[in-house]
Amino acid sequence: MKKHIRFLEFTIFILMICIYNIYKVENCSAQWVQTSGPGGGWIRGFGIFGNNMFTGTYGAGVFLSTNNGESWKGVNSGLTDSIVYAFDTISNNLFAGTDGSGVFKSTNNGTNWISVNNGLTNLNISTLAAIGTNLFAGGFDGGVFRTTNLGLNWTYVGLTGQHIYDFAVIGNNLFTGTGGGGVFSSTNNGNNWVAVNSGLTDLYVYALGANGTNLYAGTWGGQVFYSTNNGNNWTVISNGLTNKIIYSFAFNANNIFIGTWGGGVFRTTNNGGIWTSVNEGLLCKYVIPLASNGIDIFAGTNAEGVFYSSNNGANWAVCNVPNQHVCSFYTDGVNLFAGSDNQNGGGGVFQSNNNGGNWTKISNGFFNSCVRSFTSSGNNFFAGTDSGVFLSSNNGTSWYPVNVGLTNTIIRSLTSNNFGIYAGTLLGGVFISTNNGANWFVSGLSNVTVYAMITNGNYLFAGTYNYGVYVSTNNGANWYSSGLTNAGSIQSFSISNGSNLYAGTLGGVYRSTNNGGNWIAINNGLTNPNIQSLSSSNGNILFAGTPNGVFVSTNNGNNWILKNQGFNFTPNALSLIIVNNILFVGTDFQSVWKRNVSEITNIDYNSETFPSNYSLQQNFPNPFNPTTNIRYEISKFEFVKLNVFNILGRKIETLVNRTQSPGSYIVKWEASEYPSGIYFYQIETENFKETKFMLLIK
Repeated sequence: MKKHIRFLEFTIFILMICIYNIYKVENCSAQWVQTSGPGGGWIRGFGIFGNNMFTGTYGAGVFLSTNNGESWKGVNSGLTDSIVYAFDTISNNLFAGTDGSGVFKSTNNGTNWISVNNGLTNLNISTLAAIGTNLFAGGFDGGVFRTTNLGLNWTYVGLTGQHIYDFAVIGNNLFTGTGGGGVFSSTNNGNNWVAVNSGLTDLYVYALGANGTNLYAGTWGGQVFYSTNNGNNWTVISNGLTNKIIYSFAFNANNIFIGTWGGGVFRTTNNGGIWTSVNEGLLCKYVIPLASNGIDIFAGTNAEGVFYSSNNGANWAVCNVPNQHVCSFYTDGVNLFAGSDNQNGGGGVFQSNNNGGNWTKISNGFFNSCVRSFTSSGNNFFAGTDSGVFLSSNNGTSWYPVNVGLTNTIIRSLTSNNFGIYAGTLLGGVFISTNNGANWFVSGLSNVTVYAMITNGNYLFAGTYNYGVYVSTNNGANWYSSGLTNAGSIQSFSISNGSNLYAGTLGGVYRSTNNGGNWIAINNGLTNPNIQSLSSSNGNILFAGTPNGVFVSTNNGNNWILKNQGFNFTPNALSLIIVNNILFVGTDFQSVWKRNVSEITNIDYNSETFPSNYSLQQNFPNPFNPTTNIRYEISKFEFVKLNVFNILGRKIETLVNRTQSPGSYIVKWEASEYPSGIYFYQIETENFKETKFMLLIK
């Protein structure tokens, strides 16, 4: 019997190879894609190697640009530390120094990272430098380490007790700038070090730069020194500087640039004879890393991300490194607005009018505030922040605070109806304004934290911290509890079909069909019950954002499927919104990602006439890798099941499990998690049942 089974397996294998050679199936998988922003946040390091430009961030890991900063993508698979300070390369090996997890290595331009810390007793790496096959790592906690075998082993090579801030290399000379010890030099790969501080009057050296045979040092006290003899003598060249901490150098032809803390970027064209401030267009004056790439200069800031200049600093433009913490969305039907937390220093409101193709910061009036919610009333647009409510009457171009009477200005949620604007606060309950924020008064719900609010006709709902859902039918004058007191925090709401109210909680998703009169838990398939955001589309379709990514249900929440294909990390889905049949998700330090709703649900209704018969068509393409389309027709309004089975007859996935109208449907199956082989798909209704097979080849 076993021989017959092996013969069958061998026959199937040969068949798969033959069909593969005929068809050459292409990968046409639909996946999440990252939008161009919103950009900003804390930038800590640059690395430019050929056509690849890397930036290290504080909180979002590493981003890569292959087009000189025009677009970026996160490359963090395997990188367990989100704070990255430094980069360097040896051959095709890319190294990254992190805040507390040591050094990581990638051999595929950051697509994957592995930790390489054997022997590295200091894991707080602030700077890296390569000389030949030797890689050096210096850290804030003291000392220099060296590896000669691409990070497999590290050896401590001295400078005990010194805080290492930066490296520079001239030929075979390695220099390091320290916090209090000045500059040290080694000519034998770190085996011996010599202090080279003659003329260096400030020994807190935060930045080093090498340009040809000239060595430059920038200090805590805002001084620039240079040496033409490998640090044996230093000359101060600080005329025009304004006593700012100097963090970085960049060189471009005859220009020298420095990045400073609070003063932005300075430039000299005469080797420090005079320094000039060059900050036009630079939205943040706290510049930590600088880098040059041909004629372009890049500046990494402490709150607003990356900027570049192609005219030697005369003007700066933003590069949208998408590393924001996006915790709220709003749309006016044309524009998409994203509210960002300021956890990485770049909070505010961002706007896109082309489905995330471009983002513009429109936070004039509340710079770097955490924006957790939006609502509108007529032509007035409101943002709820940690500093109160702000109003814009020109679609976000300018904002001003509207907080009179608002005794608690930490806003967690906003909503509105024909009566007024409602603000849910931290520990202060709900406040109401009936005059577009000119004045506020406390509602009948006070002294609680209100994380979520929504209106449905005459009903006003408030989701609280640990007290469940409260309902008001008289515009907030009085409230009554509608349950869910044991569900933890109520973090989000959504409404579909007018009668289905959903609450996202720390304990999963709940549904009410009678405006909160009763609730039922709907968590089948939800592997993470922490529901941070909800959004609904087309009646039965519901999306949930969790710390583990995005889940979708096509039957009013009765069943859930995780849909994270395309993310190169586990997305912490903080916020969701559907605009133009596209689902946007705001993530934790990875900004906004998007995907077509029809791709996520795998269902595309495309019939304008009612079919007269039932049918199940052959999937296309077939064979496939790893995505295929299944088309079927139903002629009556009834419950439809479409399941996929493996070759052993075990059901492995349910593609459709809901009531559908008469019509023609296309379902997309994404099989990236399954091995090559023969699979069966079966449609079943009350009046029709049919099965076909398909072939997956990888």
